[in-house]
Amino acid sequence: MAKTYSCSAKVDLKTIAYSSVGGDGGGTEVAVRDSTLEFTESAAPKIKGFFNGIATVSGSGDILLAHATDPLQGFGDAGYVPPTFDVASKKITMLRFENLDASASITITRKASVGLPIFDTAGDSVTLAPGDIRIFYFKAGTAALTTGSNDALTLSRSGGSPQLAVTVYYGD
Repeated sequence: MAKTYSCSAKVDLKTIAYSSVGGDGGGTEVAVRDSTLEFTESAAPKIKGFFNGIATVSGSGDILLAHATDPLQGFGDAGYVPPTFDVASKKITMLRFENLDASASITITRKASVGLPIFDTAGDSVTLAPGDIRIFYFKAGTAALTTGSNDALTLSRSGGSPQLAVTVYYGD
C-alpha cells in the first residue's frame, strides 16, 4: 500500500509603517499591506531504502553498493540493510562517508571498469583525512544500480586499519 506524504504551510505577512508628527517619536501604526503566502507540496520522499555499515580498511579493495547482502564485500561485518529492501535497479540519492580513525586517511576512488558514477571519470577520487565526513547528494539519483556493473568504489588507506562509516540512501 502506497503512502502519501504532504506538507503545507501558511504564512501571514503584515507590513507596518509608522508616521510621526512633530518629531516626538510618537506615532500611529498604519497597516500598509496585508498578504498571505501559501504553498503546498505533495510528493512521496525519494528515499526507498538504505544501507548502513562500518568498513575496516586494512588494505585496498572494493565495495559494491548495489550488492543485496554484502555491500562492504568483506571489509566489515557491521552492516545493516532493511530485510525487505531490494537494492537492484535502485539509484543512490545520497552517500555519507565518515573516517572514524584519528590518524590515518582513507581514499575513495571510482573503480575503472565497474565504477559507481559519483565522480566524473573512472579513477577520480576523494581522500578523507582523519575525522572527515563527505556527503554526496544526487537530486536525480545516480544511474540505476546493477551489482558488479556500475556500483564499485575502491577503498585504500594511508596506514593502519582505519574504519569508514558508510551510509547509503537509495531511491528510484
